[in-house]
Amino acid sequence: MKIKNILYATLFSASLLFQSCSLDEDTSGISSPDNFFRKYSECQSVVNSCYIPIKSIYTYTYMLATECVTDIAYCPSGTRDASLDISPAVPRFGSTVWTQGYLGVQRCNFAVNGIERAYQNEVLSEEQYLQLLCEAKTLRAFYYWTLTCFFGNVPFYFDDVTDNEVLNRIQVLPRMDADETRATVIKDLQSIAPLVDQTRTYDNEANRLGASCAYMLIAKMAMWNKEWDTALEALQQIETIYGPLSQYDYAQNILFRNKNTPESIMEIQHTYTQGGLTYTSNVACICQPYPRSANSSIYDGVDIPELGDQATVWTAMRPNVYFCQGLQSKMGKDIRAKYNKNGSPKSAGKEVGALFLSWIIWTVIWIPFFVGIFFLFYFVESRNAELVLGPMAQLPFVFLPSFLMGICSSYYSRHFVYRLLFKKSYEKQQRLDHIENGPGSDRLMKVFFTLLLIGGMFFTLLMVKWNVKLLPNGIVDNSAFFSLKETYYRYKEVDKVYYKPNRIIDDEPVDFSSYVIALKNGEQIDLYDFVPEEKDYDEFLSLIRKKGVPVEKQP
Repeated sequence: MKIKNILYATLFSASLLFQSCSLDEDTSGISSPDNFFRKYSECQSVVNSCYIPIKSIYTYTYMLATECVTDIAYCPSGTRDASLDISPAVPRFGSTVWTQGYLGVQRCNFAVNGIERAYQNEVLSEEQYLQLLCEAKTLRAFYYWTLTCFFGNVPFYFDDVTDNEVLNRIQVLPRMDADETRATVIKDLQSIAPLVDQTRTYDNEANRLGASCAYMLIAKMAMWNKEWDTALEALQQIETIYGPLSQYDYAQNILFRNKNTPESIMEIQHTYTQGGLTYTSNVACICQPYPRSANSSIYDGVDIPELGDQATVWTAMRPNVYFCQGLQSKMGKDIRAKYNKNGSPKSAGKEVGALFLSWIIWTVIWIPFFVGIFFLFYFVESRNAELVLGPMAQLPFVFLPSFLMGICSSYYSRHFVYRLLFKKSYEKQQRLDHIENGPGSDRLMKVFFTLLLIGGMFFTLLMVKWNVKLLPNGIVDNSAFFSLKETYYRYKEVDKVYYKPNRIIDDEPVDFSSYVIALKNGEQIDLYDFVPEEKDYDEFLSLIRKKGVPVEKQP
């Protein structure tokens, strides 16, 4: 963390290092562990020293050992792979994590012990005591979390090394089970985190650690131990402190400058000037390599004035620099998006072709099925009729709903074909659709086509029912479209059937000819919509005459 006052506490008497022959030497200005914690500033300086080992652990080498063994980053240099060695034979970076981690533990134990003594001696107020104690315990937990992440089972102690007896005992401690170590640290944090100000790290002086970081470490270690309820409770506390993510302005805090923001819980400072100590690390430019030109603070197109023009840079650790050089060059156009969705242009063409072919195949398969459904409805509708007059005789009314329902059904079937032929591409496309359009986008399409299919089936039923039927004893009138209501008339209720050569539409005469069934109650059934051509009336007129209904031309 960013510390305004980093001071080194002299923990042991200088008389042990520099001795004088005089027995009357004045030692009143020399501090010892027993008399150092005399005021708040001295207590805080000891806590400050607890931060220092962190920057020795979190270096570019740490990134090699963690990020670069995943698909997040990539290190093309073979010489640095040795930094991953954490074996006792060739510890290398493992030695750094171990020694600096336990140096941090030792300093934190010393701080916790001293702060508790200072509070008992009434040097600190309760608020100061709790704040410094939470800070020291949180840092100690952070070191143990790092150690268990790297090494699993490690020696564990909370003792303050005050003499050789304690030191000798600690030096021979066996490794403790990592789960037990984390559980002990979790309880230690749970005892202090609720007692301090429930604030964001950003709101603490100099971004010092506090309750929010303590809860974060509780959640992390609890998840390692598979203690899900404990982790969830800690995360809920963090959510209470930090509030919704929508309040944080990401647009104004991007790239390198996205640091120490209100959203931040813990950050390790690698560029600062404090207490006369100037420190600038090369960690910040690991993933922003190669200044564009000499004497420039522009790193891979990004101006980072905080680093200046003297920062050491290495070969890029970004995966795309190594694996996607032809897709995303430093100065060229980024064409990854084009390929990420469809693969290579050649394979993309094949996949699109297969998708289109599956649509055609399944549409052709489904259309005859729904045509059969149409005629099945017609068969049921006309089973007792001697003659049915309706749009069934007109091919478009048969084919159109069947075609639409065939397309709807092929939507489901093409998923099967696409997945069968291009499984990986299909799964990739599904993920991309979920990212771009939301996880429910595919569900919405299925609902749309399902509703369209149901609507098509209902429309087909209406089309089949839209007719005029001649039964042995009467006429069934269902000439009103979008109505399933039928009206039955006996033949003796029919006055006549006459020919109507033309009609008036929008005050204009139109040559629309058809026969009309005139009923004795004054109602009429116009057969224009049900018989496509005049020559098709022959069967109707022959049958209606047999029923004793007179047929005449309109006067």
